[in-house]
Amino acid sequence: LEKDRTRRYATASDLGRDVERYLRDEPVEACPPSLGYRLGKVVRRYRGVLAAAAAMVLLLVAGVVVSTWQAVRATKAEAEAREAEAEASREAAAARQAEEQAQQEAARAEREKARAEEQLRRAELLLYTSKLSLAQNAFAEGRGDLAVRYLEECPWNLRGWEHRHLWTRFNSKQTLQGHTDRVTSVAFSADGRRIVSGSDDQTVKVWDAERGQQLLTLQGHKGGVLGGVTSVAISADGRRIASGSEDGTVKVWDAERGQQLLTLKHTGWVTSVAFSPDGRRIFAWDDTGKVLAWSSETGQPVDPIDPPAFLDSEEARFPDGFRRALVLGGNDVYVADSRLAHWNAWPLPDAAERRRYHSEKVQECEANRQWFAAAFHLRRLLLDDPNNAELKRRLEQALKKHAGQ
Repeated sequence: LEKDRTRRYATASDLGRDVERYLRDEPVEACPPSLGYRLGKVVRRYRGVLAAAAAMVLLLVAGVVVSTWQAVRATKAEAEAREAEAEASREAAAARQAEEQAQQEAARAEREKARAEEQLRRAELLLYTSKLSLAQNAFAEGRGDLAVRYLEECPWNLRGWEHRHLWTRFNSKQTLQGHTDRVTSVAFSADGRRIVSGSDDQTVKVWDAERGQQLLTLQGHKGGVLGGVTSVAISADGRRIASGSEDGTVKVWDAERGQQLLTLKHTGWVTSVAFSPDGRRIFAWDDTGKVLAWSSETGQPVDPIDPPAFLDSEEARFPDGFRRALVLGGNDVYVADSRLAHWNAWPLPDAAERRRYHSEKVQECEANRQWFAAAFHLRRLLLDDPNNAELKRRLEQALKKHAGQ
């Protein structure tokens, strides 16, 4: 009998009908309490405890859900960070590659530029040498104007001693040969009958200006490597010749007999000498620009008042005002006349261009071990900067190496 009255048969008829259904194998209403029924009973009996347990379960589930969600977010963020890092690495690698390519392109462009400049330099040098050859051929054929025109077409930055040699040769009336080293200075006598020349061979020579005949050789300057004659002058009356040298002396000579009359000591390397207009005084400049003066008769020092402007050691002027002698880097003296129409057509470079040209030539000649040519260009630089100790050292070294070749 069911203890729960609500679960008992209400009447005997209900019991009978249920028995009949049982006999007919039909479902009956009478059965054991279901699990749900039992659970309901338990829930009602332990309502507080089960409510607390349910709350704990909900909290645990919520915690698991939240933790799972946070873990998913963290995993996703980490994956995105790794992807961003990988992308940054790829971009950095691409940037490095682009930079390397740019550097390679720049290096390639620089090589191409250098190659092009070298080809241009060679082409200009080839053109320059061809112009010199054409000038020589034209001069040999008697076409002097054409020869000079070829020389005028040569660019300034390539002109060297060979160009100056040809220019002087083409414009010279005669060539005076006899010096064994570079001619450094020339001077005409007042009557135009004689030419005096000084050379690095430490000699002074006197020439007949009309016939080109050597009249006298004056020897006396000494000084080893740096003993060459740097400047010569002749008095207005033609009786005396003065010569200055790297050995620091000025010598006075008898112009007719070639006899040495006086030896005057300067304080340094003599770069230029000159007579006063009356011939009674001799002026001399050294490599520091200091000027001294002496009596040309006695050799006694005098006050160097109002010294005459010193002449460039490369040229001398004839009394009629025309340029008559030009000395270049060779061992010869070329006599020319500036009244030739094409003589003054040769433009002279300014000081900065001249220094740049000779500086480049010094480097080129030293690299090629052309010591004589290097010494020539160093001397030209010293004319503009006579106090430069480094130029003097390099000049002395170049002359020693030339002497040893």
